[in-house]
Amino acid sequence: MQQQEKLSQQNNLSRDSGFQNRFVQVSADRTHLCLNEKPWYFCGANCYYLMTRAADPSTLPDVISVLDDLQAAGITVVRTWAFADGPQWSALQPSPGVFDENVFCALDRVIAEAGARGIRILFNLINFWSNYGGMGQYVAWSREAQGLPTTTHSLGGKKEEQTSAAAIASEFYQDPWCQSTFLNFLKTLILRTNTLTGVVYRDDPTILGFAPANEPQCLCDPGCHGSTIATWIHRTAAEIKKLDSNHLVFMDCEGFWGPGGQPSMTCTSSGAGGTTTGGGNPYDCTYNGCDFTADCASNYIDVACCHLYPDLWLQDASEQSRLEFAVGWLDAHVEACANILRKPLILSEFGKQRAVGTNSNSITTAREVYFQAIFNRCLNHMQQGRPLAGSMFWTAAAKSYPDYDGFTIYLPHKKQEIDQGEGDSVAELIKDHAIAVQKLNESQVDVGVGGSREAGKKLTIAHMVSRTKEKLESKLDEIRKKLSVY
Repeated sequence: MQQQEKLSQQNNLSRDSGFQNRFVQVSADRTHLCLNEKPWYFCGANCYYLMTRAADPSTLPDVISVLDDLQAAGITVVRTWAFADGPQWSALQPSPGVFDENVFCALDRVIAEAGARGIRILFNLINFWSNYGGMGQYVAWSREAQGLPTTTHSLGGKKEEQTSAAAIASEFYQDPWCQSTFLNFLKTLILRTNTLTGVVYRDDPTILGFAPANEPQCLCDPGCHGSTIATWIHRTAAEIKKLDSNHLVFMDCEGFWGPGGQPSMTCTSSGAGGTTTGGGNPYDCTYNGCDFTADCASNYIDVACCHLYPDLWLQDASEQSRLEFAVGWLDAHVEACANILRKPLILSEFGKQRAVGTNSNSITTAREVYFQAIFNRCLNHMQQGRPLAGSMFWTAAAKSYPDYDGFTIYLPHKKQEIDQGEGDSVAELIKDHAIAVQKLNESQVDVGVGGSREAGKKLTIAHMVSRTKEKLESKLDEIRKKLSVY
């Protein structure tokens, strides 16, 4: 089939059938995601480059390929960047307030292609880090507009930190020029009409929601005494809600705890900085200005997120210690969302670096053990009615895309590729988890959306009692079958 004909058919699917105006919402008690008034869970993936590579005809096949791979694996949500700022390849906003229509059309196509495959999209709107421009690019633009130098941090800190990109980016939150320019970008994006489907972004259920920033930190606010991130997230999420009442807003942070906010867990793991209590910060995070519970607390934030990278955070630890930390970190954030925030949680980034020489599917690798442990824990939380709604591994890519950081996962989507052992050794684990999550979705009963929190609690309890009864009956059937043998 010709590519144009294929795209035309997919556009019709996205416009006419697709998700049929079914937006994902939060439950009445605010602790779960719901679709059609039933608890909804997902197995997701990250693929940050979709927009930029879709804008270049030479790399567009990478986008089509990875979306096909995700669909075949049962992935129902993909997290990607809806930004590319400054003088770079396929920049969406090459200069302040100026947008490249060709790149915007590429984003239109990403939405249409994903929707046609039954995949929803979580859009990140800016990066704390310098990749794809990020907050630092906005600060540079602001300084240029004021005739100031663009490489010196002006808000204090150690000398070596004053010139760091992260310290410069941290000025973004309280710079009026940056905030005005960013707000203009939000309006331009959310109110855009897709040139392929004719649907305004804010009215498109293919979009799961918006995350104001990826991994926001604030080196100008050590100890979070000024609550800079929490204040900015609250204000920005409120602006998004004014523009768009249909979509969820996510606080997409790493999950670092603020002063005094670290949980007390039983398992421990030893890292470079000594022994770390499981679930607590992996190292001294005092200077990054983060506080998970405070930063996610805004009423305008629907969903809390955390990330998980023991390979990077505990580089001197053993594999077993990293694994124990990973489970404790996930459990602690689920607990915080259940008892403090009363919000759904997404593990929006997690990964395990591929060890050199262990790409063979014939051996069990530390990567497989890690993925299986995380998937088992996620599924367990979901089955127990805890507020974890989904997980998203880092990162999926087309087979032609290089593995720059060792975390990339290549998913086979053709039976021939699977039979020949192509793709990653964890690909089958991802597919199995996606199937398990889908089965869980199929077993859900109505719990309602919106309404009072108390009503939501009653519905959720009834739902859990019903599922527990089903499990007990199933167990009794197994026992009866065994007894019949005798």
